[in-house]
Amino acid sequence: MENTKESRLHLYKQALIDFKIENAYTNKGFCHYFNNKFGLYIYPSEKFQELLPELYSLKPNNLTGLDWYQKGLRTPRIKNLTDVINSYGHGN
Repeated sequence: MENTKESRLHLYKQALIDFKIENAYTNKGFCHYFNNKFGLYIYPSEKFQELLPELYSLKPNNLTGLDWYQKGLRTPRIKNLTDVINSYGHGN
């Protein structure tokens, strides 16, 4: 994947569509999703920050483990994706 703002926007939009419907790609989290859906390995954090900086910038500060949110919890992930897309000036 070419790592440009527009290519990342495309990924974020597709991720938002997918996270709005429950499926095998969205039941664990962002790392699982992007790896299995697009073959984009974004772990460890430095890799995530490099490849998807807009999304990574929304990482919660109060993490107690590796996951941003509880596995299977899609609502906060949908909010993160919506916020990223809106930051580009594009609605969902």
